[in-house]
Amino acid sequence: MRKSRTPRTTSTARTASRSTRRQPRGQGAALVYEHLRDMILRLELAPGTKIDETRVVNELQVSRTPVREALVWLSSDGLVTILPNRGALVTPLDVMELTQYFEALELSHRAVQHWAAARRTPSDLENIRNAMHAYETAAASKDAIAMSKTNMEFHEAIAVAARNGFFETMIAQLSAQGMRLSWIWFDSFSRDDPHKDIERTIEEHRTICQAIENRDVEQAEHLASTHVEAFRERLYAQLSSTMGKVVPKIPG
Repeated sequence: MRKSRTPRTTSTARTASRSTRRQPRGQGAALVYEHLRDMILRLELAPGTKIDETRVVNELQVSRTPVREALVWLSSDGLVTILPNRGALVTPLDVMELTQYFEALELSHRAVQHWAAARRTPSDLENIRNAMHAYETAAASKDAIAMSKTNMEFHEAIAVAARNGFFETMIAQLSAQGMRLSWIWFDSFSRDDPHKDIERTIEEHRTICQAIENRDVEQAEHLASTHVEAFRERLYAQLSSTMGKVVPKIPG
């Protein structure tokens, strides 16, 4: 298990600390890690896609060593599956595991928001608010990439406030998977107007932040359940039209 992250006081500090802890050693490996991670989270590398190490080497002008080190770290994040003697592929999104995923997501968010409301500091609250406002700014311009990242930062800031390294690590892993799943919904940006869902998310973020500020542990925990349920409903509504693209199996 990776070490838990320490509390940060600013959004920049959060990003720097996360990068330092999560990335492999060496500038080249860190570059590969961030490059592949972003492509995986945005579904630019589709689930089940085999990762072409030669192409990565040529694109980023690095050797194979940092590429392989980055793949090991991505594997620990649950984003890459390393196949013995057959390279690595982007971990598939298996629809049969979605029920388990949402069970884990709800229970972890309930616990994290409960303890964040009980333990948060003024600095924690500032970080949560900053991430919340960053999401709203991204939503106003319908910047799907920024929305996905700032939503992840919002929930990770709450996890830091909970003061529990085990839950913080769990939230980071679940958030990474959730970011991939979010892109199934974000795919509708080019066809539909999801403003109602965005407005609902913004309102839910605000009420969560308010409950944490008020140290209302029961309300914070309840809001976690409703927030996860809203995400589940959006995902399943969109999943039916994109099922074939997102649920390939690992080769035998």
